[in-house]
Amino acid sequence: MCIRDRVSTQSTGSPTAMPLEIIGAGFGRTGTTSLKEALQILGYPTHHMSTVGPTDFPLWEQISLTKDTEERKGLLKRIFDESEYTAAIDFPAAAYWRELSEIYPKAKVILTIRDEEKWVESVQQTIAFSTYMDLDNKKVWWGSIVSLLQPPAIRRRVAWVARFFYQVFGQDIDFRTPEGRAQGIEVFKKNTEAAKEIVGDRLLVFEVKDGWESLCKFLGKEVPEQPFPRTNDTEQFQNRIQSMKRRAAMPAIFLGATLTAGLGYAVWRYLKK
Repeated sequence: MCIRDRVSTQSTGSPTAMPLEIIGAGFGRTGTTSLKEALQILGYPTHHMSTVGPTDFPLWEQISLTKDTEERKGLLKRIFDESEYTAAIDFPAAAYWRELSEIYPKAKVILTIRDEEKWVESVQQTIAFSTYMDLDNKKVWWGSIVSLLQPPAIRRRVAWVARFFYQVFGQDIDFRTPEGRAQGIEVFKKNTEAAKEIVGDRLLVFEVKDGWESLCKFLGKEVPEQPFPRTNDTEQFQNRIQSMKRRAAMPAIFLGATLTAGLGYAVWRYLKK
């Protein structure tokens, strides 16, 4: 995340913080990656889960830990008032669209939507992965040891994403199960219904298949000559998951080898007696 001094000069000549102009209310896996690319083509530096980095990660971590609404708003304001972003879509920001809408009352809101069954299938295959690591570690006695042996960066990221998912969808939700998928869809539908209550011309309900026309009309921009970006990053995401699995598995392999060696040594000492 690139941090710079975000100021503009009004007619009075006094510098003021540049606020968010666009807030995404749609959950991840509703075409938010394609929308991110589109908004950047239109001139909006856009925050997205893929842009969460070392600078803002600690703040998002604090946001997931606090239960105080005003503290959460203050942290959100810090993230975006001190960044280059003029748009924030996808998770994690999309989970806090209500707070962001209050902090930036002039910002427009884009609700990305998708067929709910396709959405939950995509979530199950991609962004819910960190919850699987968390849930599976809880099922076995050595899970906490494996977690502690993981690289700190992976451990913190997995813990944050899992905690974030539980806060949005329900504690210990498992998208691999029929019950978890049904619960996820219910939360998804409630979020869509809540966002649609935004009145006036502040809200755009958007599907990626709509392309440039409705988006540019909503934002008052000319339609670009280039095609609307249609990014399907499921395969790329799954490749990252496989890489993370390999890195996360190393502590388990090390622990297994250590226990095996220790047991073998104990048996050897016993037989020597």
